[in-house]
Amino acid sequence: MNENNTALKTLKFINSLFLTSSITILFIFLFILTPIYIVQEPTINKQFSINNHQNNKIKEIFADSDSQLKKSNETQLTETYTNSYFGIQFEYPSTADLIEAPLLTMSYSQLGYIFFEGVYKLPYLMIKFYPLSPAEETLDNFTSRFMKEKQIPGLLNNSINIINSNSTYLAGNPAHQIEYIEESDVRSQNNSNYNNIQSKILSILTINGNQAYVLQFKGSNENYEKYLQEAKIIINSFKIK
Repeated sequence: MNENNTALKTLKFINSLFLTSSITILFIFLFILTPIYIVQEPTINKQFSINNHQNNKIKEIFADSDSQLKKSNETQLTETYTNSYFGIQFEYPSTADLIEAPLLTMSYSQLGYIFFEGVYKLPYLMIKFYPLSPAEETLDNFTSRFMKEKQIPGLLNNSINIINSNSTYLAGNPAHQIEYIEESDVRSQNNSNYNNIQSKILSILTINGNQAYVLQFKGSNENYEKYLQEAKIIINSFKIK
């Protein structure tokens, strides 16, 4: 009987010791983890805050670039020009001067100019109309003729240096685009000598039926790039009716 009581007491002591040890180990484990959590949580929150700040800055940068892009494309084409005889229409800003100046030469008719820096000053956008012979009623043939005319020495001793030449579209029609530098010897006011003048020119050619159309933007070396995008916006509004 005494042996049974002793065994029972020993078992109770072991159980009590195991329970006490388990509780102690649990408290020690919690004691160790608590400062780790306290240390990590601000770090996580700080990193989260940094990431949010970076994301917001990225959004601001993209939003600003989008607004700048929209702003750069906001040339206001407030005026519309229509010519029923030549069957054309285009839009242009009120800040530009449009002069309808018909001119007839041996090879083409010239309608008018859109000036960007005042009357009879560079840069300007010019519109020309070329009647086509049956042999020329292809874009390649007309482009070849146009370039040959540019390379014929004239009274001003013109010469050209082609920068770019590639296919494009004008008024929904296949077109050819040529960008070149033109040099001209212009006599001075006292007629004693000649001055060499350089201009930069963008010519876009297309044909419709037996008529060729040339839109030509011409500027000085100083202001060509300044107005080029605005000229292209006007050219993109060009329509053949």
